[in-house]
Amino acid sequence: MLKRVLLLFLLVSSIVQAKYTVTYRGFTIAEIDDVNSLHQEYLRLKVTSSVYKLMSGEPYVCYYFGGKPDFAQTKFHMDYQRYLAVFKIILEQRPTYQQLLVCGENDVIIQCPTRDVCTYVYDEAGKPFSKGTILFDENDEIYSIEDTHNHAKIVKIADAP
Repeated sequence: MLKRVLLLFLLVSSIVQAKYTVTYRGFTIAEIDDVNSLHQEYLRLKVTSSVYKLMSGEPYVCYYFGGKPDFAQTKFHMDYQRYLAVFKIILEQRPTYQQLLVCGENDVIIQCPTRDVCTYVYDEAGKPFSKGTILFDENDEIYSIEDTHNHAKIVKIADAP
């Protein structure tokens, strides 16, 4: 469950490089420094939680859905649920309504009623197993992602210098 939540929120990106903090059930577990890598089909995060660092065994964790990138001191996870692809669609297209079939029988419904708010729902055999909201700031960059089903959140903390 934690792996799915981490994957979901590590998949967030924006066009401009910014720094994000990743929290799970109120605990900060990681930071994302370079979200532009989503366009190369991966997202790498720096683990800040000592507990999660012990679990991963490395100071960095990388999620990918295309070719596996080459980094040292990094634990790699394939994005089997295709969260990265879904977030890439949201960032690049912001569809008013789109339904996708991912991973066999899992559907993803994306809705963006306005430019600054998008929602997504992952549905498995008629039951939602992940859903959340993405908010964009006035610069059209991701401000936050909150997965209400898994109690995870990513929030922009600063623009990179």
